[in-house]
Amino acid sequence: MIPNRICTLGLLAIIFSGCSESRLVLVDRMGGLVAAGPYREARPCREGYCLAATDDGWVFVQPVEAGTTLGPFPDALPFSDGLAPVRVEGSWGAIDHDGRLVVAPVYKALHSFVDGKAQFRDANGMAWLSRDGRAVTDRRFELVDDFSCERARVFADGRFSFVDIRGSDAFPDRFASAGPFSECLAPVKVGGVFVFIDAGGHRAIDQDFEAALGFSEGVAAVKDRGRWGFISRDGSWLLAPKFSEAWPFREGLAAVVDEHGPAYIQRDGNLVFRPSPDDVFPAVCGEGRMVTRAPVSGLLRLFTDGDFRYGYRDCSGTIVVAPSYRRADNYSGGVAAVEP
Repeated sequence: MIPNRICTLGLLAIIFSGCSESRLVLVDRMGGLVAAGPYREARPCREGYCLAATDDGWVFVQPVEAGTTLGPFPDALPFSDGLAPVRVEGSWGAIDHDGRLVVAPVYKALHSFVDGKAQFRDANGMAWLSRDGRAVTDRRFELVDDFSCERARVFADGRFSFVDIRGSDAFPDRFASAGPFSECLAPVKVGGVFVFIDAGGHRAIDQDFEAALGFSEGVAAVKDRGRWGFISRDGSWLLAPKFSEAWPFREGLAAVVDEHGPAYIQRDGNLVFRPSPDDVFPAVCGEGRMVTRAPVSGLLRLFTDGDFRYGYRDCSGTIVVAPSYRRADNYSGGVAAVEP
C-alpha cells in the first residue's frame, strides 16, 4: 500500500495506482496479528467478540475462531452481560451470542447492558431496560447513567438526582453538579463545595473539596486549595494535594502533573515514569498496556501519513510494541485495533 501522504500529493496519485484508504487490523498484546480485516473502524472487544466496521456494516468477529462473525448491522455496540445492542431498520434492539434478536428493535437508542440493565431512549426520554426487554420504570429522564451500588445518576429539569433500581428517588436531594456512584460513594456539589455521599444520600466524608472525581481502586482525586491530591475512603490523605492536575488510578497507576510536568505515579506517590513531550498524555493503563506515541523523524516524514507513530507500553513505562502504527486504540479483551 502506498502511504496516504504520497496519495494526496495531487498529480503523484496518478503514478501511484496502489493508493487506497487506510484500514484497521486487530493485534494481540505483543502486536501479533489476530484479525486482518481490513476494517473501517473498531470498538472494544468483549466476551470473545470484537466489534468492527466493514464496507457492509458492523460485524462481531471472534479472533480466536477465524471466520466466525455476526452481522452485518448498520450500527452496533459491544457485548456485555451476554447481549449486544444493534440497530435494525432504524431502531435499536439487542442480540445474544448466537446472533438471535432477543430484545425487539423498538428504541431510538440502546446502550450496553451493565448488571442486567441497559440505558435506552424512546419518544419520551431515557430510562433503563432489563434483559427481558421490559422497562424498569415508567419514569423518563433527560439523561441517565448506568447503575452502581443500586444507584443511578439522572438529570431532569436542570438538576441531578439519584434513583434506585426500580427508578424511584433514592433520596429527595437535587444537585447542580454530581458525579455518578463509584465504589458506593458519589461526589456532589452542596453550597459551592464538593462532598461525598453514600447510597442513602448521607455525607460519608467530613471534608469539603473544591472539586472531586469518583473513587477508583479505593482512592479518589480531590482538589483542595488549588491543588489536587488523593484521599482514601475514610477521607484521610493518601497523597497530599500538590499536583496541578490529577486523574483516577487505573491498575495501580495514576497520571498527574507536578512541578516538573506530566508523570505517572503509584499509590505511594513514587514516580513510575515521565512521558516525553510528544507522548500521549494522559494515557489509560488497561490490561497492562497503555498507548504511546513517538514522532516520525528525518526524510521519512515526507513519505508517511502523519507526523507521529503509535505503539504500546506496559504499565511500568517499558515499550512492548514499538511505535509503528498510524493509530492505536486501547486494549480490550486482549485485543487492540491499530492502523498499520
